[in-house]
Amino acid sequence: MRAVKLVHPSNAKTIMSETDAARLRQAGWLELGNAKSISKKAEWARSYRKRCRESGLKQLEVWLPPEAFEAIENLRRPGETLTEVMMRLLCGDDENLG
Repeated sequence: MRAVKLVHPSNAKTIMSETDAARLRQAGWLELGNAKSISKKAEWARSYRKRCRESGLKQLEVWLPPEAFEAIENLRRPGETLTEVMMRLLCGDDENLG
């Protein structure tokens, strides 16, 4: 049986410059055919992350105990996003925190 190498589309790298593509081919990279995104949602998520990076936003992942998350949620004002709550808490813009 012949071995087959597969790559998931999310692991593929898009190269726009032909000179960069030629350099990578020379280094042993293989060119994929028309790889498609897994789903529209994956494509949207990738695009969203790219827009966030381009606008200077930084990604932060935090694991909180349920009690800490509830405490933050209780400080949320009507219509306020979690980001806005965190900014308010970090910048000390709330007279009711103390």
